[in-house]
Amino acid sequence: MDLAKSCFLSLSSMHLYVNNGGDEFYKNGLLHINNTMEYLIKYVKTSGGNQSAKIPNENEDGLDIKKIISKIKSESNKKKKSTDFVVILLLLYVHLLFAILESGRSALARMFLKLAASIASEPMFNEKLQQIEQSQTFLCVISWFDTVSALVSPDCRIPYCDPKWFGESKENISTDKMNGCPVGMFRVLYDLSLYRKEIMLMFDEQQVFLQDIKLMHKKLMDLRDRLLHYRDHVLLELPHSSPFTFIDRLKYAQLWSLAGNLLTIQLEMHYFKNLRFWIEQNRSIILKSDSPDSIPLNQIYTDRATKMVTEFLFVYKTISPSSPIITQM
Repeated sequence: MDLAKSCFLSLSSMHLYVNNGGDEFYKNGLLHINNTMEYLIKYVKTSGGNQSAKIPNENEDGLDIKKIISKIKSESNKKKKSTDFVVILLLLYVHLLFAILESGRSALARMFLKLAASIASEPMFNEKLQQIEQSQTFLCVISWFDTVSALVSPDCRIPYCDPKWFGESKENISTDKMNGCPVGMFRVLYDLSLYRKEIMLMFDEQQVFLQDIKLMHKKLMDLRDRLLHYRDHVLLELPHSSPFTFIDRLKYAQLWSLAGNLLTIQLEMHYFKNLRFWIEQNRSIILKSDSPDSIPLNQIYTDRATKMVTEFLFVYKTISPSSPIITQM
């Protein structure tokens, strides 16, 4: 009971701190988050990790996810109720919110995202989640955090979440409502995170064929094209009540599109910038049909990125800083 109180008090304090400010709310939230974190770390370490091992860093898991889920199942069966997994998910949710609110990053975030997604994907627990009205909000937020953090992960990890958790734009709970990014657009960002992993693995190979490089470059251009068509995913009117006008939602989608396109420029420059020079040097042995589409010069990459950043800042400034979507972004 005390643990549940700490969860809700942590969330309440964070909500008051964000909306009203005040150090007392921040300190109160910190006090209760310490209570929840102490329990959560202890539970995770005793369930699926080495008791004497240190908590893993951002690029290591060090967890036996199957063992942790097995323990939660066992405890739920013994008590003939399935509340344990809900408590663990709530603890993970509280920590992720607080870590992002406080510092924007956490060495434990990856471990907790993986654990949360694994628990929610387990058929036994997923069936129970479907019976909880607020579960879709939890799944949507977790999948949003997971996808964005995967997009910027240094090892190009893929998301742990299920894309179905993004919801649908016509539904009451979706990424449209939670962070301003239409579901169709967010699925493109999810695919972009998969692409980062795929191309990294391809170039890690000792031998890479030109045809494969050509196909991967085309795939990146297709992703960029999908991002540019962000307007197609913004509904003129939402079927449920929304405080955001069509113009507001169009601007939010534009910001997400620009952010995704900046990432495609970074990927193109990182993996393909030297390709045109290699082609020129080996022109005599490369068939014209095998040559990829023209690869821009470095200066063109820089100009494109500068234009997108300028556009992003311009659009961002036209939106009220008090907009809940802006605070979420």
